[in-house]
Amino acid sequence: MATAEQIKSLIKSHLQDDRERFLTTALQLAAYEAHKGHITLARDIRSIIDKQKTAHLKVVSFQKDLSDFIHSSQPQNRLASFMGDLKVEEIVSETTGLSHAEIVQACYDSVKEAILADQTTVSQKLLLNNIESK
Repeated sequence: MATAEQIKSLIKSHLQDDRERFLTTALQLAAYEAHKGHITLARDIRSIIDKQKTAHLKVVSFQKDLSDFIHSSQPQNRLASFMGDLKVEEIVSETTGLSHAEIVQACYDSVKEAILADQTTVSQKLLLNNIESK
């Protein structure tokens, strides 16, 4: 269950049309639920947010004489899609004593390595190895 502060923040950001704060709070709520072991709920929340983010893409049109100079592409994979079946409790216990920046860097390194190895998900072993190297 969300904390009272998270619920209040969601309501305030919605009423103030503060989209970024709303999405940030929703992601914090997903992380909170994942930490509590409610993995399905956390993934559902992240999925809703990811769909909403892609729905707000802006389309920019160019003059026809410039079209040869413009290359447009969409990412094939979203960052959230790289998170496979990870055992959150085990990962959290391994991060004890690490700073937020070190944990984030370990996650980025894991995704980068997975992409370079043509993998579609980050494995538990890869993530734990990157955490241990910090």
